[in-house]
Amino acid sequence: MLRKEGYIKALKENDIPVRDEILIQRPSSIEHGYHAMEQMLELDNYPSAVFCVSDEMAVGALDCALDKGLNIPGDISLMGFDDIDLSQVVRPKLTTIHQPINEIGKEAARLLIDIIEKKGKARVKNESIDLTAESQSKIILNHSLVERETIKEKV
Repeated sequence: MLRKEGYIKALKENDIPVRDEILIQRPSSIEHGYHAMEQMLELDNYPSAVFCVSDEMAVGALDCALDKGLNIPGDISLMGFDDIDLSQVVRPKLTTIHQPINEIGKEAARLLIDIIEKKGKARVKNESIDLTAESQSKIILNHSLVERETIKEKV
């Protein structure tokens, strides 16, 4: 859900209209990515670029686009999210957003240990916070764009 919200926010900030018919929600898998791309390509005016919420979906979308005879990125640019190993071995190699999986795991483990040791309280960025049922904590870690071969070069 947060990835979709971020996508919509980025479109609005760049004065790009949000087209509800291309916001296709499916479970994150290669198969669902394939079928979502099929659905999108059936539109009279399909987009020139597709952002998938996971690399698995993007690999499925890539497979579908190639099966339909499209050139990636010539006819349509494609981008995923996660930077899983598969994104580096498909052809063309997938452009993606890298998220720091190891750092996410370390932060999650640290928070869990803090909660267990402090009976419901955890330290986030040098502040003590209450993590009882009603409260929530957000930790934002850096991510980065990994440009490979599935998007057109900037003009």
